[in-house]
Amino acid sequence: MSSDETGKTAKKKKRTVLTINTTGSRYDVVKSVAQSMGIVEAEDPNEAFITWVDGVIPSERVAELKPYQRINHFPGMGEIARKDCLARNLQKMQKICPDDYNFFPRTWNLPSDYNSLMNSWREGKKRKRSRTYISKPANGAMGNGIHLMQNLDKISVHDHMVVQEYLDKPLIVDGLKFDLRIYVLVLSCDPLKIFLYDDGLMRFSTNEYSRPDEKNLDDVYMHLTNYSINKSNDNYHCCDDADKGSKRTIKHLRDWMNTHGHNFAKLWSRITDIVIKTLIVAEPFLLHAYRMSRQGGVARSSDSNCFEILGMDIFVDRRLRPWMLEVNRSPSFGCETKIDREIKFNVIKTSFRLLNLKPSEKRRSLAAEKQLSRMRLMRPKASKEQLSKLSVRKSTLKSQLVELRKVSEQTRFEDKNCDAFVRIFPENDAKHSTYVNLLTTAFRTFLEGRGSLLEQDSYQGLTKHLRESELLDMLQQCEHEENEAKMKAEIAAKSLVKLRPLSTPPSSPSSSTQTCRTSAIVSKFSNSSSAGRNANGETPYYLRGARTEKDEQLTKKCLTALSDIKIRFPGKDDAHTQKLVKELTVNWKFHKPRIASYWLVKLDSSKRKKLIDIVSDSVYAVLGKIWVSKSSAEEVRLQHLFHRLYLRMLWSNGQGLWNCFSAVGTNWEIIFTRSDALSITELACCKKVVQLCKDCLQIVYIYSSEVSFNDVTGLTIRPSQYLGSYLYGGVSTSYSSIIATSR
Repeated sequence: MSSDETGKTAKKKKRTVLTINTTGSRYDVVKSVAQSMGIVEAEDPNEAFITWVDGVIPSERVAELKPYQRINHFPGMGEIARKDCLARNLQKMQKICPDDYNFFPRTWNLPSDYNSLMNSWREGKKRKRSRTYISKPANGAMGNGIHLMQNLDKISVHDHMVVQEYLDKPLIVDGLKFDLRIYVLVLSCDPLKIFLYDDGLMRFSTNEYSRPDEKNLDDVYMHLTNYSINKSNDNYHCCDDADKGSKRTIKHLRDWMNTHGHNFAKLWSRITDIVIKTLIVAEPFLLHAYRMSRQGGVARSSDSNCFEILGMDIFVDRRLRPWMLEVNRSPSFGCETKIDREIKFNVIKTSFRLLNLKPSEKRRSLAAEKQLSRMRLMRPKASKEQLSKLSVRKSTLKSQLVELRKVSEQTRFEDKNCDAFVRIFPENDAKHSTYVNLLTTAFRTFLEGRGSLLEQDSYQGLTKHLRESELLDMLQQCEHEENEAKMKAEIAAKSLVKLRPLSTPPSSPSSSTQTCRTSAIVSKFSNSSSAGRNANGETPYYLRGARTEKDEQLTKKCLTALSDIKIRFPGKDDAHTQKLVKELTVNWKFHKPRIASYWLVKLDSSKRKKLIDIVSDSVYAVLGKIWVSKSSAEEVRLQHLFHRLYLRMLWSNGQGLWNCFSAVGTNWEIIFTRSDALSITELACCKKVVQLCKDCLQIVYIYSSEVSFNDVTGLTIRPSQYLGSYLYGGVSTSYSSIIATSR
């Protein structure tokens, strides 16, 4: 081999591949999934892209993760994975939202609830209602330590366990009791992302079911459905057929219910509901623990370092009502049957795919860490431009836009690759607002004090993303304000330069001479008709923006004048116009889609602008009459506010004005920032201008509508006959005649 070839070979970099660390797992299916996806076992476990651990992980392990690494557990998930914590937290939410959290059996945590349990049992004995109770270890698994009892005398006040009312009326299939093992993927907790696998396992007991009594209380093969218990029974049927055996798929339950006239879709919808509500209980703990572990770490949303596959056990009673029994953060991934392998293999594989990991992320992450270290060492001084509020707002909007695009891209990827998983939260459906309200309640319940408000506000900021078009519009407005500020600053600088000879005291004369000259200057400006103007007769920038008491009085006068402006139908007086608009309002459901189609679809941008000009021209005339001291209405602060309003009405091809007709959508007030500091009177003027724009659109719609509008005299007015030249080329009437003069 030549020296050149040797040099080329030496220059070749080692190809980066996705790696996994499975040293903490005993399940072969995890390794099989990784192998099928081209993910290799990591030589250095600390550098693996994915870490899979069967047990619980400490928060310190999460804190050590690098931005490109993922681990299959969340810190804080024990708040619903432990039986005692699940019962305690669900009971807290039940006290506040009893109608939403009624999907779990009545539960007592011993020893704290010992007296309550004994009182309930004794009360049942007095009424001769024999109740069956089931006791479980607080942190048990695989059916260990579970007992049924009807006599609680043997329970000690010092016992540590969880006791529940036994649900003794299950849905029976082939004479056997069963429960459902469903798989839930929590892809992120900041914000919360939940996916539900659309299949799962039916786990059957192995002895024919009958209601509990003294004879069969100890028959665990009848009352318990745990695989680890029933596999030792002679009646256990291990079968690869999905419709037979002691393990079957949930799809078999769907077919069985459809055959027997039951509504499986309704049952599955209820199961989805209780899954979301259970994880809402966990979310405050997950978010708090995750952020404490990842302080100063990666960005939110699409960069979650943790994910978790939960196995939830659901009981279905004979009324087809689902009950939450328990949550397993380390569900068994043993594959004893073909059904097990098919379902569990696909659950893990799809979960890995949804992580959206790429080998290049490691290189980017290391480069970002180096850049961050450099910035900390250099610590450049911030310029005045960087410290200005406008620049900070612009920088914030840009970062929000980058994050929004990243989240949108990740969401599209998840929707495309979720396979048998279905996104159940967040989701744009009728119940989403209900879940958000429950989430707010959970934060206030479980995280008391200021920390709760901080977590809640932060979460709401993530769930209520602005749309990309809105952020772009706000950025455009910010740049427009920045350009205006620069121009005004240049004008102000020129004005100050020209005024400096008058305001700068001479250096040589005495102080008495200076006082005389200053008095003369003040007298000259106070007696001059051009007081407050510079040498060019222009109002300086620092006086134009000032809001004095006189300006406030003029603003109130302007509000009164704006209230007197009415939209008039050509050829009709105000009373007839109001009747036409009232008729449109009464039949709003009929006209709403037609007005939307007319404004958003039929009119192009130039015609929409001309409609807004009807209002702007009239308002401009009013400002010119009230602010007679100004050389032009353009110098009035209100006119600048109104100009931004007109731009907002035309925003997104007219969507800005249409949003004003509905409570849904972004309000127009967002165009004003805290730095604008609008007074109450100015805000009222803006609201009046928005109302004029809405009224103008309604009248123009009446003009152009094909529907007949009957006036009080019974005559039929067909607006197309009177339509002006702006829309369809008519010559009879101009839009400018729509605005009436002040009353």
